[in-house]
Amino acid sequence: MGKLFVLLAVVFLGGCAGMPKPQHFNPEKNQHLKHITIIEPAQQEEVPVRIQTHAGQSFGLLGALIAEADMASDTSTFNEAVGETMPDWQQAIVTALKASLEKEGYQVSSIITDRKRENGYLVSYKDLVDQNTDAILDLNYYLAYLAAGMESDFIPNLIGQVRLIDTQNKAVVFQNRFFFGFPPSEYDIEADHILSDKQYAYNTIELLAASPEQAIDGLEEGVQKFAEKVAQKLAKQPNAQVEQIVE
Repeated sequence: MGKLFVLLAVVFLGGCAGMPKPQHFNPEKNQHLKHITIIEPAQQEEVPVRIQTHAGQSFGLLGALIAEADMASDTSTFNEAVGETMPDWQQAIVTALKASLEKEGYQVSSIITDRKRENGYLVSYKDLVDQNTDAILDLNYYLAYLAAGMESDFIPNLIGQVRLIDTQNKAVVFQNRFFFGFPPSEYDIEADHILSDKQYAYNTIELLAASPEQAIDGLEEGVQKFAEKVAQKLAKQPNAQVEQIVE
């Protein structure tokens, strides 16, 4: 993985203080968790189109500025092609998570906060939920079409991080990062990776912008597979862990 992708993950998922330590779910210790409340993530208004290793990045500051302008143009081209058919990604993710978690036997609700896009996990969960909630699911996500290099295909990507907190003892009972599309970096070896379908690969920005509905289908597939993977990780199957405590 290139350094750019790592930087994007850090900036958009609020990981400036370092990547959250993975925490595996232990179903045997958490049988009492029956009702999960999802804290709805911040909305993502547009889908960036970026190249990890852009030719301009090899030519100093001026080249980097040219590269950023080129990728900003690609982003505008794609988002203008999608137009008003752009999904509500916040609701798409919450809906997919609810359905996937309910299949695992959980009762699921959600709440909206005033969180900002650049923020990571909430600092405090005090007074956010009622006494019927057994656990809080906090998450962030970043959707994009990314290419490894100038001659590489643009493919759909989703980077998500998820944390589950027991409301009774404030313990973090699950925490991890998920990558759909490009694999995680060498710094994120415990993150979950989900492959994207090759039908959603586009060799040029022109091809990507010419197929907005199909391209969005690729991102929606990422949302669905992300939700299914999260629910799979929270399934009631044995798995040892050591809990962390959240203030």
